[in-house]
Amino acid sequence: MQLHRGIVLILLLAAIAIGLWLALPDTEKPDASSPPSAAAVHDYPLGSAIDWQSWGAQAGARAQDHGKGLFVYFHGQWCSWCRQYQQETLEHPDTVAAIEAQYVPVLVNLDQRRDLFTRLGGRGVPYTVLMDADGEPLARFTGHVSAADLQQLLKETAQRLITARGRAGGTGKPAGRGSGAVPGVSGRNL
Repeated sequence: MQLHRGIVLILLLAAIAIGLWLALPDTEKPDASSPPSAAAVHDYPLGSAIDWQSWGAQAGARAQDHGKGLFVYFHGQWCSWCRQYQQETLEHPDTVAAIEAQYVPVLVNLDQRRDLFTRLGGRGVPYTVLMDADGEPLARFTGHVSAADLQQLLKETAQRLITARGRAGGTGKPAGRGSGAVPGVSGRNL
């Protein structure tokens, strides 16, 4: 009986050792087809094709100077829907081109600017607000949308920006207050 217990104990220890050995991380370099590491995913916008700006007066002034709107994207590094939206929609080459053609892209970390998120009507992330250069919202939505749907929305709101520029007398700047400020935000807590 003791021999039988000894054999069972040895087999059990061997199974544990094999399980631990299989659980050890592979030290080989990952190939190009493997998904990005957790560190890379949590460092957005690291490696982004979009030239993200910080929220503030400079982004508004840049939009005014170039006759563009503001594409304001609120995200959280912890948000899995944000990561999916970033990878599948925002970083799609056609989306990048559409954003950069008519908007100044502004990236806002929800954990750092919850006050701004609330002021602009945010209720969940990912949260996107499209604004004219004066900070007037043209469109806003919460959640992950497809690249095609976002590109259509960008096209529609860009048409409104072009129309506003035409009303401004062809100056290249949208009609409006001309301050480059966002209502209720400029000069406070930027």
